[in-house]
Amino acid sequence: MRRFHSASIIGFLTIIGCGPIASASFAQSSRDLMNMFGAIMQSAMVQATQTEWRKLPPITLTCVDETLRQRGISVQVLVNNGIGPTDTRVSDVIANCRAQGELRQANTRSQPAPEPGRISPAVPQLSQPNGGPFKYRVDKVPLGSTISFETANYKEYQCRPSDQFSGFTWCQKQRTERTSRGEYLSSYSLLHTDEGRVYYLNRSLDPAFFDPGEANEDIDRLSRTYGEQPRIISRPQRAAGMSGVIAYWGDVVLEQLDATAIATIASGRAPGGLLVDFAGNYQESIRQNLPIYRVSGGPGFVWAESHDTSGVGRLRFFAIDASTLATRPTVGPQANANLSPQVPPDPWKDCQSSDTEARLAGCTKVIDAKGADRVRLADAFDGRCSAYNQKQAYQSALSDCKTAIDLNPKYSYAYANLGATYLGLNDAANAVSVLNKAIALKTNFIWSRLSRAKALEAYGSNMDGALKDYQYALLIDPSNQVAKDGAVRLTMTLSPSPEAAASCLGDTNKQTAHIAEGTTAAPGAAMEIAVAAISSSAQTYRAKLDAQLAQVNQLNRDMEVAEKQQSAVTQPADERRKLLMDVQKLSDGVTESQARLDAISEKVTERERELKAESTKARQREIKQELERLRPALTAAEQDLNRRSLERDEAYSRAQQRGTDIAKALARSESIRAAKEGAESCARQIRAGIDALEQKVDEIRQQQREEAANAVRVNAENTLSDLSEFAQKNASLVPLEVGPLVAALKATLSAKDPSKTSDALSALQRRLEEIPEFKRFRTSREEARQESARAELDQLSDTARTISDF
Repeated sequence: MRRFHSASIIGFLTIIGCGPIASASFAQSSRDLMNMFGAIMQSAMVQATQTEWRKLPPITLTCVDETLRQRGISVQVLVNNGIGPTDTRVSDVIANCRAQGELRQANTRSQPAPEPGRISPAVPQLSQPNGGPFKYRVDKVPLGSTISFETANYKEYQCRPSDQFSGFTWCQKQRTERTSRGEYLSSYSLLHTDEGRVYYLNRSLDPAFFDPGEANEDIDRLSRTYGEQPRIISRPQRAAGMSGVIAYWGDVVLEQLDATAIATIASGRAPGGLLVDFAGNYQESIRQNLPIYRVSGGPGFVWAESHDTSGVGRLRFFAIDASTLATRPTVGPQANANLSPQVPPDPWKDCQSSDTEARLAGCTKVIDAKGADRVRLADAFDGRCSAYNQKQAYQSALSDCKTAIDLNPKYSYAYANLGATYLGLNDAANAVSVLNKAIALKTNFIWSRLSRAKALEAYGSNMDGALKDYQYALLIDPSNQVAKDGAVRLTMTLSPSPEAAASCLGDTNKQTAHIAEGTTAAPGAAMEIAVAAISSSAQTYRAKLDAQLAQVNQLNRDMEVAEKQQSAVTQPADERRKLLMDVQKLSDGVTESQARLDAISEKVTERERELKAESTKARQREIKQELERLRPALTAAEQDLNRRSLERDEAYSRAQQRGTDIAKALARSESIRAAKEGAESCARQIRAGIDALEQKVDEIRQQQREEAANAVRVNAENTLSDLSEFAQKNASLVPLEVGPLVAALKATLSAKDPSKTSDALSALQRRLEEIPEFKRFRTSREEARQESARAELDQLSDTARTISDF
């Protein structure tokens, strides 16, 4: 009986796909069955988890894997254990990897951008109609208005008949302007009719300087001005560290040039029409494989910018009524020159370039020329320092940044770049020291804040200070990803739960333990028990799935609330800007008061020293009288410094509190988002598990049907074989009516119809039951076949044990 029982189990395990026979023991069969069920769920879990990891950017995924390998594990190990990227045990690793690349870009030269509206527009004075296309303006000049040719501003332009647009006059002028960020070339151009009506107004800045988030703020401001939402095209990522956007409003249509038009530009000719691109130079766009667009449609406004991680790039914006310019253009090199005026090479312009190699070469030429004043020379050394930082040549950058500071001790951007250099050299202590000076000189420069936060984290002695810098950076630019990741990383309370991954699907062994209890039954019954147990587990998981989906829905609602709260503390931008301006203004006031106090104190000290050395009474009286005037002034200066310091501290406290509120709202949103992603991931794993279980049930059912059909076929073939052998020896005992039944059975076997075969076999067996001699013969033949099967099983078991022992 033991062998027959083992054969039943092995047959059952073979049917449900548990692999070859390894042992005939009950314990081994139970383990095999439990492993089978666990494998179903494990496979589903691994597949769902791998899908989650593949959603990460390849660079981030590579960084995470390298970090984990340093800890003795890998991403694949996490996948095999069902641990997804939303698990709190790896969230810090992922956040750090995301921040590394962005902070590396952040640790390059960035300077504040001049606001176009603050530069006095030197354009013709025009009439100011309202409505229609007139709402689109460039430097307060409306599109469609009429020029007064006699104004001084108009006479500054160089004008001539347009080569492209018949009946229009083309005017342009250029001038070099300077802000605290450095010099830039400002170009103006326009197209007007003979009557003076303007249908194209253009201005470009090269280089243009952008603070973090400033481009988005400019687009938002223009959208509010025009009362409509823009259509936006983002710059393709062709060059590392470069980003840009083209936004346009109104009835303007941008048509991307085809290969023929691109080839026309490459040959030095114009394809016709007014064009716009990201690079601000069509030949450069072709070299970088960037799209170029032809402007068509009706009246509207186009704003195009491109900049590197340091905020240096190009800006062009124009108002246009393309419908009035829709005449056949003249194709030729002169037309192309009209739209993209060429500027002679200028080392200083290259020194301000967003391209690292161009900046390095340009700044080196300015430095080697030795003709620049101290301020410009400091700019050149700082520019080359930032280029070296981008090339990770930190030792060369160190020398240049220090030289820039020696030339201009109050140059905040040089201190910021020097801090980035020290970070690159893994010298966190010196990085913190120089970044303190950078922030003291320019409180609201975001990259100084972010670099100091990173340095404080690396130093490890002041994590609270690092968090405050990240929070303050969020006040400057709530969309900055480095600030967001850093604030969330240091704000959120991480509570690793090793059971989190397993709790999603539960203990599959517990779910399947009772399946093994059915293995002592006959194969058919065992299969039914397995199907029932798997179906029961699937039903349990459906209940879990419903609960998980309900949790996802609740988290979606929580997320909406959190996002509204986050928006409330980050908007409006004007309030944040006022807080920041108050801090900077009061900080500058403290600096002035300190300088005044130092000057008076130095004079008092000098006079006191002079009084001690003076021997004539007349001169002593003069010095004493001067000291009597200076000491009250010194006291007043001290009081003024204390007052201004208090006002600055209060303003800074208000700004810091808003930054903290933004960070807390962000942390809550991120916490809910992580929980939501975890719940969604869990739901996907459960759904995958349910699908796998249902598929296994279908497979078992199919195997049952196939085994049943096979059993009927074997029984029919054995019956026919036994009957044939019996009839040869006992023909007189076989009734004539058996012949048609045999023929019918053979026909169903040939047709491979299990149902009809079963019916025909039953009919034949009922008639054969009436022949006692055949019954005895049939029983003896079945016993012989069973004995042969037992012998074969024993041989297989012996072979399995031999292989196992080996």
